[in-house]
Amino acid sequence: MLLLSVDGLHDFDLNLWVAQHPDSNLADLVQGGTTYSQASTSIPSDSFPGLLAMLTGGTPKSTGVFYDVSYDRSLYPPGSACRGAQGTPTIFDVTPANFPRPDLAITDWGPNTVFYDAMKVAAVRNQIDGLDSSGKTRVGVPAIFGLNFQAVSVGEKLVDPVRSCLRNTKGGCDPSYVPGGYVTTKTGLAFTPSSSYS
Repeated sequence: MLLLSVDGLHDFDLNLWVAQHPDSNLADLVQGGTTYSQASTSIPSDSFPGLLAMLTGGTPKSTGVFYDVSYDRSLYPPGSACRGAQGTPTIFDVTPANFPRPDLAITDWGPNTVFYDAMKVAAVRNQIDGLDSSGKTRVGVPAIFGLNFQAVSVGEKLVDPVRSCLRNTKGGCDPSYVPGGYVTTKTGLAFTPSSSYS
């Protein structure tokens, strides 16, 4: 079973895309599958608790996964030398200072996020072929696997602090810059991707 999740994709977005792109892959999936238009994400709906909700039916309360920081009852706290009471927060997020190249923040710029999503697609394609995510070792096809796409979510909320004239008070902004999000048009609500994707 392959699970694909698109962070930030609402029923409204899906319907609008399918109407405007009837020959797209998403339109094919909608026509051949079942759409649950009244479904809701877990609350909170970050990637980790959302994926666990799909896999287990559990809420963040029952799985213990609320965000990129969770709690594991079987682990010992850092620095405890595996002594004392078990149970500790497990921190899955990373500090940019620990990155080998911290200037390449993934979700601070649209094209980086698109590239990041493409890397995950390549890893899943390797898994479909029975290889590990790197494509180097044959391990067999997993029974359940998947990925989440983040570019839609980033496009909805990212505002470039340099290009946006509303955010940049030091000068050098771009008056033609359009942040992502929803806009009201003559025909109703429409989604506009951030111009940082262009």
